[in-house]
Amino acid sequence: MAQVTLPSGITIEYEKRGSGEPLLLVMGLGGQL
Repeated sequence: MAQVTLPSGITIEYEKRGSGEPLLLVMGLGGQL
């Protein structure tokens, strides 16, 4: 997975798949690790 580090120091991992409009999924409070 690719990573990007924001100026705030937070690192985000992302994955590119398929074609079409980008879709961003953010895990909320109901998610499990």
